[in-house]
Amino acid sequence: MTPLELLAQIPNPWAAPAPAAVPAAFGAPPQPGEQLPREPLSIAAIGAAGMLLSPVALGLSALALRRHRRRPARGRSLAVAAATIAVAQLGVAAVAVPVALSWDSGEETAVAAERTTEVEPADDTPDDGKAPSKDDPEWQDWHDEVDPDLPTATGPLWADVLAPGDCIGALPEGDAVLDLGLVSCEAPHEGEVFGRVELFGQGEEAPDDEELMDLAYQGCDPQIVPYLLDSWKVLAEDEPLEVAVMHPTAETWAHGDRQVTCYFVGPGGEPTTGSARGNPAAYDVDQRTLLRITGPRDSAMLSSPYLHDHERLTAWAETTGEAAENQAALLRNIYLDQYGATPAALGLARAREAEAEFWREVADAPDTDAFYAAMAEDETIEAAETAEAKLREKLDLPTS
Repeated sequence: MTPLELLAQIPNPWAAPAPAAVPAAFGAPPQPGEQLPREPLSIAAIGAAGMLLSPVALGLSALALRRHRRRPARGRSLAVAAATIAVAQLGVAAVAVPVALSWDSGEETAVAAERTTEVEPADDTPDDGKAPSKDDPEWQDWHDEVDPDLPTATGPLWADVLAPGDCIGALPEGDAVLDLGLVSCEAPHEGEVFGRVELFGQGEEAPDDEELMDLAYQGCDPQIVPYLLDSWKVLAEDEPLEVAVMHPTAETWAHGDRQVTCYFVGPGGEPTTGSARGNPAAYDVDQRTLLRITGPRDSAMLSSPYLHDHERLTAWAETTGEAAENQAALLRNIYLDQYGATPAALGLARAREAEAEFWREVADAPDTDAFYAAMAEDETIEAAETAEAKLREKLDLPTS
């Protein structure tokens, strides 16, 4: 090998490098004979337009056209067509929807006007202003009639659907009660419903009248204080409310009637005006504190047995005595903001302690006669009521 040939084999560091193999860049023109790919977003856009999904088709076509600008692909015409169809659909919807919403058929308007002119309000209210009997043909019209002068519905109402807070205009006479005249509690009324009791589990045979009354009062008595909030309304000596019940008869019991309705009647059965239902918003903090403390003892006191059973009388005396003792303990540990109320609370606490001792003595009575004899000679309950009246007066609560 000659020296020139050897020199030619030595690489020249200053020579331009040979061009390297360059891979096909993204978006590079296709080689001859190569077919362009189809843009999938264009196909999706035209499909959405065909399904009347105009907003979706418009968005997909915009994305497809953007990708067409970045790289060659087939389907650009599909994207343009999808965008055109979507815009057209949106334009049609913008015009058609308001027209459809405001469309008013002349035929329907005429029919509605004809029906309106045919209906005339009927005046089926009896001339005497009283609710007709349930058997009267006018009963249904009267029941649907609304008295604009009264805040609640009036008219006949089935006795078994009465609810707490309903007021009864006139109480029926006799045992069989089917419907009652419902009135506003702001109007004069003879009864106000405060509770309901379902006497299930008593067997198929109806209890006798005494046992039925006892069961009814056992269910109604615990509902008195929660309804009134202030039990002084039934425990006060001056014209208190009276508790009464409507219960099933032997005949209705055989037909599955098990409902007892608990209600108040006015002093001596006279009509009253206004609801007896307690409203928590009507009491301030001191008043609520006292009513919360006195409630359990009053509820126990009101739960006296209807039947003169010595065992149950003894249990009642023990429960009431324990409630009076608990009330005394609470009264000794409260502070009332009203001037003079705290000393009055201590006075009531001492009276309740004496009452609790009395109930323990009564509970030891050997028989029913001795029990009632001890009750008749008692003065501690009356003394406690006097002490409570003094405290209520300090707190601006009614005392009569």
